[in-house]
Amino acid sequence: MKSTFLFLFTFFLMSISSVAQKTTISITLKNGETFQTHKLSEKKDALNFKDEKGDSQSIKFSKIETIVSTGKKEKNNYKKRYIMYSKSKGDLMEEIVNGFVKLYRRTEFKMSGVGAMGAPITSTFIDYYVKKDSEPIASYLQGSNVAYGSYRKNVREYFKDCEALIVMANDDNFKRSKIDEVVEFYNSNCAIK
Repeated sequence: MKSTFLFLFTFFLMSISSVAQKTTISITLKNGETFQTHKLSEKKDALNFKDEKGDSQSIKFSKIETIVSTGKKEKNNYKKRYIMYSKSKGDLMEEIVNGFVKLYRRTEFKMSGVGAMGAPITSTFIDYYVKKDSEPIASYLQGSNVAYGSYRKNVREYFKDCEALIVMANDDNFKRSKIDEVVEFYNSNCAIK
């Protein structure tokens, strides 16, 4: 009985370990150095993780070229890059569409108040940016902050060289939720190849 319990306990621990190890994250720095890990955490301006040797690493976002995560679950599959969104500010952003124009999603968590028992309440802000490889700074397209202007106006301005897309932007069916389709349309029909 004792050996059966020990076997089952060992099997349980190994299965938990194997599930946790299903996601592989590859980090490539701008200097070409690469790291592999299975788990990381993003702090204010740095990425913290344990490398393949088990050593703790902390790397500033600005030194990162790409982070590629692959796993069995769709939510574990992503590619992030460090993107400048103003002359002095940049952040890690998830690449949503890859092409002549790339679409990036920037997610930011901000404390928006204090709840019961003094627990902080955080809000999630999601902004979308577009960028061509030749552009040093990404352009804001839409997001949680309405102060940046209207979505249609931003689309018409950024994609002004694509007449068909401008016509679509004036259509009532042109939804903010289809931002990835807008960028894919531009890449397929209007991008300079």
